[in-house]
Amino acid sequence: MNSAEAFEGADDIRRAWLAGLAPDPSLTVSQWADRHRVLSSRSASEAGPYRTSRTPYMRGIMDALSPRNPVQRVVFMKAAQVGATEAGNNWIGFCIHRAPGPFLAVQPTVELAKRLSQQRIDPLIEESPDLRALVMASRSRDSGNTILGKRFPGGQLLLTGANAAVGLRSMPARSKLRQKSDRPENADPHPLLRCTMKLHHETASDGFLTALFYLIFMENSHKTSVLFNATCPVCNFEITHYAQYAVANDLPIRFDDLNSDALGQWGLDSDTAARRLYVLHEGTLTSGILAFLVLWAQMPRYRWLARIVGFPGIIQIASVIYDHLLAPVIYRWHLRRLRRQTAPGQT
Repeated sequence: MNSAEAFEGADDIRRAWLAGLAPDPSLTVSQWADRHRVLSSRSASEAGPYRTSRTPYMRGIMDALSPRNPVQRVVFMKAAQVGATEAGNNWIGFCIHRAPGPFLAVQPTVELAKRLSQQRIDPLIEESPDLRALVMASRSRDSGNTILGKRFPGGQLLLTGANAAVGLRSMPARSKLRQKSDRPENADPHPLLRCTMKLHHETASDGFLTALFYLIFMENSHKTSVLFNATCPVCNFEITHYAQYAVANDLPIRFDDLNSDALGQWGLDSDTAARRLYVLHEGTLTSGILAFLVLWAQMPRYRWLARIVGFPGIIQIASVIYDHLLAPVIYRWHLRRLRRQTAPGQT
């Protein structure tokens, strides 16, 4: 047989070889979701085509997970039911369809990994014709489709639990998704409403994209400190009310005046501290509207306010009003008080 003669499987080998040489797609995860993702009535309250416009705040997070994006690690600290799990599912679907490779999805426990597979991943595959054509039905012989494993051309999705050491070390992964819950089993069911995202730009040592997407649910804590300006009449009136409420209800919240020696514990200078409200919760420092959300979430009477202001759309409007109107005006009043105090003839 000479080189010109064909042999069985030659075309498959050629297609696979050419596919391996192809660069990663320029399509972003959010664009893929809008074109190919279909939400199932089994896993979503609104079945039908996925629309990023319904959760526009997730677009930047999903696009940071795209192969052409230089971001190597995405950490998302969030409240419940904001669409982050579906964003992670979009990333899984994108990788199966357009950027295949070994994918590791880690849940807090193996049982939760099984639940994710049956309630979210199976509908993700079944409702998308493109994914359904790549992942064979689990009832097929040698399909490679099990509850915790989905094999597709060019890669495999492995689901496991953080409590399963064997599952974590059994497969080298190009992409990893980990969901972590910081809520104790007996914690208050109302989540701390936080919508902050941290993007860490790193360089992959092997030259390949390894994106790590953390979904972290932050809950109520007994470690909260508030830094405010007691010389500001507006600030002092509101924060004093919260402090009295915390004392009356035996809430473990500490209130520090930036004009006292307590400022030294915060690592901030007095001018920076006077510009915004700061709250330190579980070692994480927040400021502005997010700081108010953290503080309100620690006080039962005001958790409803944290929920409302924390809704997508409302939090963005509230942040703009606080950052560009309220905080600058209050800070200018603060500077005027300082000038009056240092003016000649003042003691």
